[in-house]
Amino acid sequence: MFYLRFLKPKNDEEVQQSRDFSDDNLCQAVALGNECEKIGECKNSHDLLKFLESKPPDILEECPLYNIYGKCPHGYKCRASKSHIDGEGKLKINDELASKDIVTQFNFISIDTRKALRSKTYDFSKTIEQKKIFEDRKNNASKDPASNGTSEQPTVDGTTSLVEKESKPIKKKAVDFKGKTYLAPLTTVGNMPFRRICKEFGVDITCSEMAMASNILQGTNSEWALLRRHASEDIFGVQICGNNFDQLVSTSELISKECNVDFIDLNVGCPIDLVYEKGSGSGMFKSLNKMYGIVNAMNNVAECPITVKYRTGINNKHPLAVKVTQRLDEIGVQLGIVHGRSRLQRYSKLADWSYIKEVKESAGSMQIFGI
Repeated sequence: MFYLRFLKPKNDEEVQQSRDFSDDNLCQAVALGNECEKIGECKNSHDLLKFLESKPPDILEECPLYNIYGKCPHGYKCRASKSHIDGEGKLKINDELASKDIVTQFNFISIDTRKALRSKTYDFSKTIEQKKIFEDRKNNASKDPASNGTSEQPTVDGTTSLVEKESKPIKKKAVDFKGKTYLAPLTTVGNMPFRRICKEFGVDITCSEMAMASNILQGTNSEWALLRRHASEDIFGVQICGNNFDQLVSTSELISKECNVDFIDLNVGCPIDLVYEKGSGSGMFKSLNKMYGIVNAMNNVAECPITVKYRTGINNKHPLAVKVTQRLDEIGVQLGIVHGRSRLQRYSKLADWSYIKEVKESAGSMQIFGI
């Protein structure tokens, strides 16, 4: 059943008022009742009186954030601000509630982190180290005729030259996935409110929507919002998608340092043409040697487990998941999520559960979820 909400059209006066209000971008420090420490550099407005005069009427009588946390993070910008402004026009704080310092959401990007990312000054020393190892092995492999001989068809032969036993991942806390329910990452659907509802219904493991590694590295707000974690998500991971070593390994190091996550999941399953043609998602099947090297490096830089979601292959005539699973198990991947369809089958064909069983039996110590 679909519910349609019909909104009353705004008249010209209301539209103009909305424009005037949106144009007056009040400095956040002033909005919270403080003085701006960057006067002269800050490009936002510091005229609180002008802001309040053009601000539309409140839409709520009580601010729910103030009632729960004892203070409102939006201050004067809040559309229920009258409930936490005193008779002198100052913001009120409920010291008893505020002292509890209740935290319900995690994984916000800090101003300093975003600045470092955009100025290319963030410390990616672990990624740089792994890149050198990866390139050295790649060069050595190209000099060895026995490790060459790749064909147009994806192959898992000759991949040990890029991932060697001496490259050990850092010690990390294991996550017990066995016997638990896993809410599949759902692009455009699996946001935090949806996952919170699913947690109330008893799901054990949750994961973010697919986030593009390139956008995370740029500090894009909309992409970082996908990484947000609620306090009720006791086993939570983030899923990333990309097409090259620097993107994916750097993102893994960044998330491991800056975010509160239990695992990082690499998407090797997305069948969308735009993603596939760039070598991301299921497009990583086109260069398995490269993928194994990336996964190995991700495992070496991240302080949390690496998991991989992948399909049976590019097409159903040449299934690859069994060999891929065996190789990922050797690398040290803790969990594989196997989609029982090829890239060409997309979502419309029936999943091959007999093949998923075959993948499961070949997995060794790596745990397998079939979807």
